Amino acid sequence: MKLTEERKNKHLSQLIAFSFFASVVATIISWCFPPDFTVDPPKMNEIGLMLGHLQTSLVILGCTALGIQLTEEKQTISSIGFTMMAITQGVIFVLYVVAPEPSKENLDEVYKLFAASLFLLIPSMLLIAFYSEFPRWLNLLGVFAIIPWITENFLYFYTHNLSPVVGAADFVGQLMMNTTIFFWGYFSLKKYKKRKLNVNAETEA
Repeated sequence: MKLTEERKNKHLSQLIAFSFFASVVATIISWCFPPDFTVDPPKMNEIGLMLGHLQTSLVILGCTALGIQLTEEKQTISSIGFTMMAITQGVIFVLYVVAPEPSKENLDEVYKLFAASLFLLIPSMLLIAFYSEFPRWLNLLGVFAIIPWITENFLYFYTHNLSPVVGAADFVGQLMMNTTIFFWGYFSLKKYKKRKLNVNAETEA
């Protein structure tokens, strides 16, 4: 492997890992700035919104970079999955623009957009699950992470109310998805280090 190619792979892997790790950190911090539930419907906290934008942008960056890397590695199906995931996060990014206005009609609009994002999220996670470099448990976790959000969306349109159950489903979905994203970064970095060791061993041989 040429030095320039090795550096390119190193920087790309570091970018992917940093993007996913930083997005999870932004999410955890955003939990310290929850919506204002004293009004109906609840109003988003401005700092929480900013962190939501940051977190989503970082996931878009990480998924785009990983999708490009997998394209170069001829991992076509998984590459499509991460590309779709980046598009999905773009739709979710719009939710943070619509969400702050405290009106019933606005909240309905937010959940309509959320429902639309699920049509992208579901196939993207199923395609990502074909990536053999990630352990099977991680691929399954990503697929199962969709279920709480499907449940949340269904419950909201069934009740048209942000009940505690709806909030709990959203939190569980966030927790599972962010755990998945964190390990995407971890195993992407681990894959690079493993390949570097193999290349060094071949060079010494």
